[in-house]
Formats: sequence, C-alpha cells, structure tokens
Amino acid sequence: LGNIDDDDISSDYDDKNSTKIVFSNDVVTIKGIGASARATEVRIGAQGTYVLSGDSNDGSIIIDAGKNEVKLVLNGLSLSNNDGPVILVKNAKKVTFTLVDGTNNILSDGALYYLYEGNATVDGTIFAKSELVFNGTGSLTVNGNNAHGIVSKDGLIIAGGNINVNSKSAGICGKDYIKVANANITINAGTDGLRSDNINDAGMGYIAIQGGNFDITSANDAIQAQDEVKIEGGSFKIKTTSTDALASAKGIKGVKSVKISGGSFVVDSIDDAIH
Repeated sequence: LGNIDDDDISSDYDDKNSTKIVFSNDVVTIKGIGASARATEVRIGAQGTYVLSGDSNDGSIIIDAGKNEVKLVLNGLSLSNNDGPVILVKNAKKVTFTLVDGTNNILSDGALYYLYEGNATVDGTIFAKSELVFNGTGSLTVNGNNAHGIVSKDGLIIAGGNINVNSKSAGICGKDYIKVANANITINAGTDGLRSDNINDAGMGYIAIQGGNFDITSANDAIQAQDEVKIEGGSFKIKTTSTDALASAKGIKGVKSVKISGGSFVVDSIDDAIH
C-alpha cells in the first residue's frame, strides 16, 4: 500500500526521440510521430513521449492509445477548452505527466458542457479511464470550472511537482487509489479535496501518502477514502467549510481505517478532524 515505482518517480525523458507539440492561438505545430491535429484539437494515438508547450484559448488533447503507455511532458503549456475537458484519456495503459523544472502549466475547462465516454460522465479538466502519474519539479494549475479538477477512473500517483487545483466539485479523484510522495499540493474544492471512492473492489478505494506539503480547503471532506487512509509523513494544512448539516465535512476520513505514523497537521474542520 503506497509503494511507488522508480519509473513513476523519475522525470527523465528522451527529448531527442520525442514528438514536439506547440500550441499557438488557433494553430498547432507537430514535429514527430504519433499525434495529429484538427485545428487546436490534438489526438495522440500511439505509445511515446510528447513534449507540449505554447498556449491556446480553445485547445484540447485526446489520447486514444489502446493498451500503450504515453508520457506527456508539460514544458510551459497553457490551454483552455470551453467545450469540454482539456485532456481526455479514452484508452491507455498509463499516462504520465512530467512537469519540467521552472515551468508553469495551466489547464482550464469550460463551466458548462455535457460529455460521456462509454458509461462514464466526463467531469474533470483532466479526465482519464486509465492510471495517471504526475512527476517532475515544475508547476501545474488545474481549474475545474465544470466539476472536478483531476479525475482517474483507475489509480492516480503524484510523485512530484507543484500542483494547484481549483475546482467546482472535488479537487483530485483517483477511483482505485491515490498515492502521493514528495509533492506540493494546494487544493480549493467545492466538495472533497482528495478522494478515492471505489466501493466495489476489495482493497481498492485507498489513499496512501508518504510525504509532501498539502494545503487543502474544501467544502466537504478534505481527504476521503472509502477504504483506508495511510499517512507516513508530510505537512498538512486542512480546512473544511460546509455549513450543510447533512454534508460530511471531515478533515481526514477513512471509511475502513485511518493510519498515521508521521507528519505535522493543522486541521480546522466543521466536522471531525480525523474520522
């Protein structure tokens, strides 16, 4: 529980053999293989490393790579998409986001859109049906104007980076699990902050944190897992704000258990601090 592979921690990538994708207003330039563009909608359909930069007020990325792994290197990328998510992962074994040192990357979805992928409602600025991994030392800001910020219907690993999420609903969702080590995470969420909510598969729906800095303000539960919350270290500043008497607004909530063996905590919660 909570172990993160070295490959997921490493932010190294092969720049020489990567595909370069540059957004510039209403134009996308692609140098390399595995990706194509129609206006400012980029489609990635093959395994590989894709270095993304530039900005667009109407940009999006769709990944449909079968059972292959895809690495997205964010190297100063600013995209908004009023008509849906900014990054939609339809199919992939795993998608890794590497945040390049010294860069600021900003992704914002639209406030009103209705989109479905199979039997799932697409409701996140980054929305994936595969495992997601975040690493590196750069910064990523995700604005979830429609609902959630970052959503994986599989598992989610954050092994580095400075990640800021502002969301109308939940901030960061990993259905099967969320694993965090050595990241700086700031969340302002309209419902839950960090959430893992698989209630159907035994042993899934857990959150495991090895370290990092967390500043979470949420209307509902700041850290919430349907199975177990396990914290081995880190610095936590947590505040919940809901005044709805029927809402769960706990600081740290594990439906099965909460295990804390290290870390420093400042919790200002409407409901239980630790539940």
